[in-house]
Amino acid sequence: MTVKEHGMQAASRALLMYCVIYTIAAADEYWVLQWLGDIYGIKLAVFAAILQNASWPVQAYFYWKAKKQYALEHKSERVVTMSMLRSYCVLGLLSTFITLTRTMGITSLPATIYAICANTEIVFEAVMTKLILRRKVSNLQLLAVGLVLSGVFVSLYNPTLGSYGDDTHVSQNALVIGVVVSLASRFASSLNTILADRFLGKDAKSRMGVLECSLANSLIPCTVLPFVLLVVPEYKLWHTQLVGSHSNVSRICIALLCFTVTVSKHADRLAKFSIVSMASTMFYAAVDANMKVIAGIGSFIFFQSDVTWPRIVGFGCIFLSLVVMYQDKAHRTVAASKVVTTQPELPSIEVSPVLTVATDSERPLPRAFGRQLTVTDMGRQRTMELSPASSASGSLSKTPLARAGSRVEF
Repeated sequence: MTVKEHGMQAASRALLMYCVIYTIAAADEYWVLQWLGDIYGIKLAVFAAILQNASWPVQAYFYWKAKKQYALEHKSERVVTMSMLRSYCVLGLLSTFITLTRTMGITSLPATIYAICANTEIVFEAVMTKLILRRKVSNLQLLAVGLVLSGVFVSLYNPTLGSYGDDTHVSQNALVIGVVVSLASRFASSLNTILADRFLGKDAKSRMGVLECSLANSLIPCTVLPFVLLVVPEYKLWHTQLVGSHSNVSRICIALLCFTVTVSKHADRLAKFSIVSMASTMFYAAVDANMKVIAGIGSFIFFQSDVTWPRIVGFGCIFLSLVVMYQDKAHRTVAASKVVTTQPELPSIEVSPVLTVATDSERPLPRAFGRQLTVTDMGRQRTMELSPASSASGSLSKTPLARAGSRVEF
């Protein structure tokens, strides 16, 4: 096994680990918020949004440690430019909107209906990958999008009513508002992922970029969300719902569940940006869809949701989309490993005080104008750039480059 193949295998194992962490953390966070609402009657959207971002002091500490390690490895400090800072602020403000609308959707919709709405994110990401990143969407990726849309469409069918709709206790207005804010949350989340992919890239800075993105996505919401309480005075309900008439045991359980939400969201974000930087937005979208399948299955088990054949078929379609996306990723990895990038070389020639080119190269020399060349003269090297001072025959016209006997390499 070559060093390159060993590195690719290690990267694949790391990617799989991040996928597992993201799936467990994101599904756990979703279940806990449902538990708080269904078991303890805690449906506080702004409080839950703040809770999800409360881990920023821990993230700041780990970022400080990573920054010190970066300085030791690179012999220089990590510099956050104004352009980078603006990018982080945009991601952080989007995260504020995402967490607020997401918690509004979770607290106002039945578990299975929210899970279905949340799976539309892969569709938004497919469209914006094409529009913003200008990347080609493969046939397998389009198939995955089609599977998700089919799954969502089938899942909304209610065999009891014999039509599309929901027969739960949720009022029609609450259902409509919940669906709208859930779709808005998924649109903003896909935009956040696309912008993070565009900013992070896949270079050596990704490790620090992941930590900085994750920190911005927690610190900025925690700074902005308290101002929302000036418009929506939800804090007046906090004591009633969080403490109220609950027993001491229940209060301890509530505190533990709230802590779990914070920890899960912390792991969720780190894993998300790691997946985006290592793979692609469409691959992350498929992982996210798989997470929602698991979250939906958990909803059936934990919250005794009705198990109907349309919902089983719908979640099955969404799971198949993950398999298709993973297959697409595998094909791309194999194709990338087989590509050998070779630049056609221009010939090395001996030169006189005035360089005149007359070679047997199949590549016309004028195409190389603007490229760097290296002149080795008496054991010393210097570089220069070819200027377009050439005649029709392809020779450099009377431009002294080096002394006789010097060697020029393009």
